[in-house]
Amino acid sequence: MHSNKNNGNTMTLGLALCAGLIALAPLHAISDTIAPSPEANPGSHGKSGRVLEEVVVTVSKRKELVQDIPASVSPLSSSLIQELNILSVRDIANVIPNIVAKTPEKLSIRGIAAAGYQGSNAPQPVAQHVNGLFIAETGIESPYYDLSSIEVLRGPSGTVFGRNATAGAIDVRWQKPENTLSGSIDYQVRETEQDNTGQLVRGFINAPILDEKLAMRAAFAYDDIEATYDNLSASGNDDPNARKRQWYRVYMTSEPTDDISLGLRYIYQEDNHDQQVNSQPLEIRENGLLEALGVSGLPVNDVTKVNSGIIGNNVNNPFGNNGGSSLHRVDGDFTWNLDNVPVLGDVELFLIAGHTDSNIDILIDADGTEVAILDTINEFDRKQTTGEFRISSRGDAPLSWIAGVFYSDFKMDVDVSLQGIAIDSGLAININGVSPQSTDNESRAAFLSMEYDLSQVMQSAPDVVLFGGIRENKDKTKLSGDQQLFSSTAFPLGMPESPFPLVLDLSKGQFSGSESFSKTTGEFGARWNFSDDAMAYAKYANGYKAGKLQQIADGSTGKVEPEQLDAYEIGLKSRWLDNTLQLNAAAFYYDYNTANRCPASG
Repeated sequence: MHSNKNNGNTMTLGLALCAGLIALAPLHAISDTIAPSPEANPGSHGKSGRVLEEVVVTVSKRKELVQDIPASVSPLSSSLIQELNILSVRDIANVIPNIVAKTPEKLSIRGIAAAGYQGSNAPQPVAQHVNGLFIAETGIESPYYDLSSIEVLRGPSGTVFGRNATAGAIDVRWQKPENTLSGSIDYQVRETEQDNTGQLVRGFINAPILDEKLAMRAAFAYDDIEATYDNLSASGNDDPNARKRQWYRVYMTSEPTDDISLGLRYIYQEDNHDQQVNSQPLEIRENGLLEALGVSGLPVNDVTKVNSGIIGNNVNNPFGNNGGSSLHRVDGDFTWNLDNVPVLGDVELFLIAGHTDSNIDILIDADGTEVAILDTINEFDRKQTTGEFRISSRGDAPLSWIAGVFYSDFKMDVDVSLQGIAIDSGLAININGVSPQSTDNESRAAFLSMEYDLSQVMQSAPDVVLFGGIRENKDKTKLSGDQQLFSSTAFPLGMPESPFPLVLDLSKGQFSGSESFSKTTGEFGARWNFSDDAMAYAKYANGYKAGKLQQIADGSTGKVEPEQLDAYEIGLKSRWLDNTLQLNAAAFYYDYNTANRCPASG
């Protein structure tokens, strides 16, 4: 149920129900609880000799059974990822409820998504992680291969889970190296959503280097998808909208002592997919407009044929760039278990940090002809540095806690170049333009999360655990740029309208601005284990997504206010029939405030 109030708030009420039987394999994929895991415990056997495995997840920043977590969590294990052939975030949405995904940047959970205008320089509502590292760079997605698990948290992550988010969080984890020699390679031929054929080759090798001390796992993939159009101007296999993608990654782990463990990861990826050509419909091909603009050689009765002048091995490309993307990321983690620390007792120290450097060049031929009616290239240069340090309690004391600090700095430079023809009052005007822009989003946070088990301190108390947390968020964003559009020669067209409209008044000149945002968020609640096989919980969480700056109509910068979400949730997690059936249910109520909106003028 949705209702909009005059102050811009949105209220959402939802109900979710998950159940699974060991005889119903498809439900294993979507239940919050029943996906197998490499870390799952087999549990006790029921009368049938088969039980649902107990799944361990890390969404609370410590290893816990998913049935004990007071939140809506859906894990997918390595075996299910392979069985369901999950290759991207879009495939996750097909098997886990309350998720809609087109691309990593167009992802929503429980109906909360980024506003359509925002683009890749705005904070996303879903905090995406790889191996526990927060990833602000979501424009390049690596194939989902050789993974140990995927964990999806539904609802605001207001305390411990990376950068704060209003919708939820996703953590994709690679398979860790093992102390055995193993490997695999496979080949697939498949059809894409556009009905074109793709080929995928991928493999991995796992090798111990120092027995029980150092191990390595390397993986690779090569993806080749055929083109959707036949470009008459291109030679060989350089037709538009084809895709060739490859990536390589290495994961190394070391345990020099029983109390210290280290992980080091590197991934490189390149992709030539970022070439986009539009094919004109039959009515445009037949009405004479293209010929009036100088187009020749485009078949009028076959929309699968284009004659792009900038895609492929064509010497007419004015940008000197054929599009594509590349990504380098290196990250690592360090864990140290300490015993008998004064005041704190037994604790775990954990540090994770990483750096990503990526480039995306998107070459677009909007008209699909050899004439530059509307040709653009968008060049993105992105850099991200992220780190998080945590200290957490260990052991079975009534009070458990996690404290930490978080830092992320995301920089992006964008250069947009345009060549085209604007049509105004029967005149065709040749234009070209450039619009460089720079963004710097910096985020800092400190957080504390605690749980208190009443039953351990009061014998007569029910088996109730109280939990709560607080997070102090500080964000700063900077935006600067220069927008220039130049017109040159004009010639009579004889037609008053065009299917390729361009606004002539686009020269806004230089602009710059900076804004800071801060917000204290948190959560609190209780879970009650009212039997050995059932747990109920209730909680409140406050979600927050930082604001940003946006260039607006008059050429200045406009402040986009932060988003805030008050979320109330109750849930039940239960096991039945000697743990051959698990039934989970959750109901939530969202009060969504100050959704990101940019003013039309300063």
